[in-house]
This record gives sequence, C-alpha cells and structure tokens, in this order.
Amino acid sequence: MLKFSALLAACCLVLGLHDAIAQPVPQAMSCQASLQQLDVEWNSIGFATPSKPAQARVEARNGQVSSGPEVTYLTNQIRLAAQDCAAGRDSAGLQRIALIHSRLSRTAR
Repeated sequence: MLKFSALLAACCLVLGLHDAIAQPVPQAMSCQASLQQLDVEWNSIGFATPSKPAQARVEARNGQVSSGPEVTYLTNQIRLAAQDCAAGRDSAGLQRIALIHSRLSRTAR
C-alpha cells in the first residue's frame, strides 16, 4: 500500500510538472493590453478627424501634426488591430500596433 501511495504521488507530481511546463509562457504584453495602451496614447494625442480625405495638415491636442491620409490610415490600422486581437490573431495585432507606434513616433511636434 505504501508503494502504491508513493507511486501515485510521483505520478501526480510528474503530471503537475508536465502541466506547468506545457502552459504557454505569457508574452511581455498581450494583444489586448497593448491595444488598450495604444488607445490611451491615441486619445491623449487627440488627432481630429480630417475634414477632407486629402487634408494636408491635421493637428492634435498635444501639438503633433500629421496629414489627413495618415490619420485615416492610422485609424484604420487601429480598427484592424482590434479585430485581429478579438479574433485571436495576436501576432498580427501586435505587428499592427508596433507599426502604429512607429508611425506615431515620426509625426512632427
């Protein structure tokens, strides 16, 4: 009986370790968390909706300046990133979010 208990305990330990090892390692930041952070940043920048599709200059609350097509492009990329994250396509969503951050860092202040 003692051998059986020891064997059962060993099996449970091995299975528990296997389950712990099999769990995916969490990414530095999940798609949803990155999207929420981007949403906060985008709202703090505060680009106005371009009044014309090809508007040459769109100013933000914080002094950043971009073009109408660029603001429209970024808005669409944010929408697509949200769709990617919601559909479980985290890699695609995170790539879009990285692209948006890169483009935002290039807007003039």
